[in-house]
Amino acid sequence: MVLPRIRRGGPGALPAASAALIVVVDDAAYLALIAGQGTGMGGRVVFVATLLLAMAGLAVAGVRRQNRAARTVLLSVVATWGLVVGILGIFSIGLPLLVAAGLVVYALVLGEVSQRAILVGVAAGLVLLWFGFVVTAG
Repeated sequence: MVLPRIRRGGPGALPAASAALIVVVDDAAYLALIAGQGTGMGGRVVFVATLLLAMAGLAVAGVRRQNRAARTVLLSVVATWGLVVGILGIFSIGLPLLVAAGLVVYALVLGEVSQRAILVGVAAGLVLLWFGFVVTAG
């Protein structure tokens, strides 16, 4: 497996890349947990598994962005998803997601951030999360 080069990402590259790795491992554990229960892969399970993969991808994409605003928005979305899903899933997959969200927030603190970009990222993250949970309800 060839890992993407994230060196050019700047000061928050290592914490964000570590968060991406934690999320991928947590996603695999989540799918193994669901498979072990024998309940099948419903819409909500597919949504959460896809969301976790998107979190990892956005974390890596965020540290690779040279544009400060784009980097801040992407990492803010990842931190928002990690915090919300981490709290909702605290008794199963949540704790690693909270750790990953903390690492992403740390990566944001290390870099130059725009408050407007943080607000855009958090709002976008919450809207996409809400939409996913509404669509997969039931």
